[in-house]
Amino acid sequence: MDESDRVVHADRGITRRLVHVDLFFRANETAIARVAGRRFQEVQAPAARLHPVAVVVSPRPTSNETRRRVNHLLANLPTILGRDIQIVHQPRRLDLVIRVGTTTTWLDVANVEGAERFPIVRLPRLLMSDTPPVVIVPINSHTDQIGPIEALAALSHPRQAIAARLDRRRQGIAAELAAPIVPGLIVLIVEHASHRFVATTNDRIAAELLTTALRQDTVGDNEQIGPWEDSIVQRATQLDLGVRLPSDVVLTSWEPRTEMASGAESRERLVKRLRLRLGISSG
Repeated sequence: MDESDRVVHADRGITRRLVHVDLFFRANETAIARVAGRRFQEVQAPAARLHPVAVVVSPRPTSNETRRRVNHLLANLPTILGRDIQIVHQPRRLDLVIRVGTTTTWLDVANVEGAERFPIVRLPRLLMSDTPPVVIVPINSHTDQIGPIEALAALSHPRQAIAARLDRRRQGIAAELAAPIVPGLIVLIVEHASHRFVATTNDRIAAELLTTALRQDTVGDNEQIGPWEDSIVQRATQLDLGVRLPSDVVLTSWEPRTEMASGAESRERLVKRLRLRLGISSG
């Protein structure tokens, strides 16, 4: 990891890693390959780089446009990651009964310390290899949109995953189920108002924070609790699943220079609002 990605909190004598959240406008595959691909390689163990990367899309995209964008990204992922990929299909919610009887090979995984409700999580074996998976999460402007941590929780065995859906973000159960899954990269395919972009990070809490900020930006209610007070973010923070402080998040916007004149002001306003909601002072 580059030394510039470390920040020292002198008052506590603690060195923390800066967490990057990158927004790529106008399907900028060149920048995604250069930036997101590098961030993915940073979290890889040398031996793991010889194996294909498991890639899962959760939940499955519902609109034709989102499906097209996801398929386009999947086609480019081997180039972006510099690795072969193995797609893990995520069933729709109505597939619960069928999924229990499928040939998925499940693995009982010991959860992180503090996960009292689910000390053991049953997960697909493919997601628990030495190579961290890539998780693609379609995000739209609907207020009931599930976030990345909920999407990770949905990958657990249906008998466990249903608990997170019934919780509906009240107690943050999804954070416990998502805890054993540590993605090498989380890719958000975002449709927000008139904006379509790709966001990437390798931090689960940062991805959830961005999704919550986008959801709140859709509602436009500045009186609601902030993203950091969301129940899933709070529980994920208690379990130490990712970034803890706004000062440790770097939000960067990328777009081709030829596109900067078209809608640039609107995109700049969106990024500014997101930074404000997340408590980030600058990119």
